[in-house]
Amino acid sequence: MIWVLPLALMSPGTVGESEVSLRAGFPWYGVGVARRFTSRLEVDLQIETASFARWESRVEAGYALPIGARWQLQPALSLGYADQRGELSVQGPQIGGSLTLSCHTCRFRPSLKLWDRELLSVRRTERLEGDDKTTGLKWERLSSWAADLEILFPFGERWAFETTFRFSEIDGRFAIPGLSLGLRRRL
Repeated sequence: MIWVLPLALMSPGTVGESEVSLRAGFPWYGVGVARRFTSRLEVDLQIETASFARWESRVEAGYALPIGARWQLQPALSLGYADQRGELSVQGPQIGGSLTLSCHTCRFRPSLKLWDRELLSVRRTERLEGDDKTTGLKWERLSSWAADLEILFPFGERWAFETTFRFSEIDGRFAIPGLSLGLRRRL
């Protein structure tokens, strides 16, 4: 379950440091790459899928705000694209926002990420009136939200194991809760 690797969960790395991430679980899988540009600004590229039927890709930029010595709050904005095939087919651009609270100095690093994404989907419509058939496009805004609870277990100097629980509603239609395990490596 890879909905992007809220890399905000890692302790702030040094400027110029990069990280790769891989997640697998039910139903979410994903990969990500992140780069820290300043001590607080991080940009993350993420690709994830729900059971290989729904694909999402996005670029997310977050800014870490310290709360005391141990905690940080990271608001972030993202732009991306979603493509879902099957009976509930949707595709289109996505814009999102998130807020992550994490302990960046704890031995095991817990975090809670709340996010919302708005998908602008285009559907082709057909209407029959007698012998006349008219086609058109219908724009539809679909909202998704989630709460991700993650615990990061660092080991070695550059590695971390993660476990994530996701509680979500996708496109305002159905819930896709999930559990995933992942591996991160700082480069």
